[in-house]
Amino acid sequence: MIDSGVLPTDEPAELLEGAVVPKLVRNPPHRIATRATRMALERSIPRGWYVDTQEPITTDSSEPEPDVAVLKGDSRDYPDRHPGPGDAGLIVEIADASLDRDRIL
Repeated sequence: MIDSGVLPTDEPAELLEGAVVPKLVRNPPHRIATRATRMALERSIPRGWYVDTQEPITTDSSEPEPDVAVLKGDSRDYPDRHPGPGDAGLIVEIADASLDRDRIL
């Protein structure tokens, strides 16, 4: 789409649920909240789970990158695919400036 001129090269975008949406810039409060959430979850999750941040989760129709996810196993358990909804125990989206958009997508 960039090569054909549909999307500009200088505006990051992502495909969510079949719609091209602008990728939001992460600001310091977002970064702080994401890290605090990750650290709190890492202290409390049971064995057999791990915490990941801003990495893809493959669904039937999209590949969102949630801010924080608690996933089964270890990241090395997914060498040929991204985790899917059945691998997730918790998905967290930090929505400091994007709450309306995050509730829709």
